[in-house]
Formats: sequence, C-alpha cells, structure tokens
Amino acid sequence: MAESSIKKKASKSAGNSPVNVVWDETTVKDKHYKVLGILKGLTVTQAKLVLDIVIEDFVSNAIIS
Repeated sequence: MAESSIKKKASKSAGNSPVNVVWDETTVKDKHYKVLGILKGLTVTQAKLVLDIVIEDFVSNAIIS
C-alpha cells in the first residue's frame, strides 16, 4: 500500500484529524524492513486505531529486501 493511502486510512481512523506519519527503515536480524513510524500527537485511542491499520498493512505487505 502506498504511503499516502496509509496516511488517508490512518487519518480517517483518527477521527479525520491530521495524522503525522513518516516512513522509517530498520534492520531486524539482518533483514531490511521498511516500516511506518508514527509521530506524537495522537490520543491513545487514535494511536491504537492507527497502529491496527499499520500492523495489518505491514503484515500483509511487508517489504523485505
């Protein structure tokens, strides 16, 4: 899923309030993953909803190089 699409879904789940998200990359056990980092500014409920979307997307579309 494109980054902008995740941002739109995350914003919708956060009550249509702006969701500041950034892409980050990390290495876990010598495998490179492109993951979505979420910046501060959400309530706990909003953050949980956004994380649910991000985790679901990450599991189904993990980028491993």
